[in-house]
Amino acid sequence: MQEILKHLSQEDKQNKESQETLGQHLNSEVQKQNFLVEQLRQMVAEREAKVKELEEEIEQLTLQVDSQKKLTRGAHFVVILDVLFHFLLPCYPSWSLGRDTSTCPTDSLS
Repeated sequence: MQEILKHLSQEDKQNKESQETLGQHLNSEVQKQNFLVEQLRQMVAEREAKVKELEEEIEQLTLQVDSQKKLTRGAHFVVILDVLFHFLLPCYPSWSLGRDTSTCPTDSLS
């Protein structure tokens, strides 16, 4: 009977040691997984910040392009006005707005 009790006691001791070792191993695995999860969270946060930065840059570039389009349209309008004031207005005295209409640039073309 003592042999059986001794054997059972040894088995119990071995089981406890195995459970402690397993518990330590599991705890270590949990710590590794927590570390990896935190690394992933940090990577996601960095990527989200980069996406936001790129979205802002795209918005700025879009505003620049729109502004340049307006300037280009404005430049075309200035050219049209220049042609109007220098070439056409002298030919139409009623449009003169106080300008000299004595010579019409288009008279030399005919």
